[in-house]
Amino acid sequence: MGSTTRIIIASMIAYLISQFHDVWLFHLLKKWFKHRHLWLRNNISTFLSQTLDTTIFIVIAFYGDRPLLPLIGGQLVVKWLIAVADTPFVYLLVGKIKQLPVIDD
Repeated sequence: MGSTTRIIIASMIAYLISQFHDVWLFHLLKKWFKHRHLWLRNNISTFLSQTLDTTIFIVIAFYGDRPLLPLIGGQLVVKWLIAVADTPFVYLLVGKIKQLPVIDD
């Protein structure tokens, strides 16, 4: 299997698994925290989902070709920093959404 094919397959598998996990965990945490602590729910679900995404992608795409741990570690540091930095934007968007009128049919 060529490296391009492996990268495409790895990307699709990692994306699907991590996105389903992120949504599932976020809603589970929402119940546990009784709809409070949005920042914590967002960061926990994102950190774990990004860890899954990165690990699955790197292992499928590069197993046997490159050392895996340095690739995984480097990507996770960047993704986790972005996840923390996006927290204010999550609050901003949620605030804007709550201001929208509710349409009742």
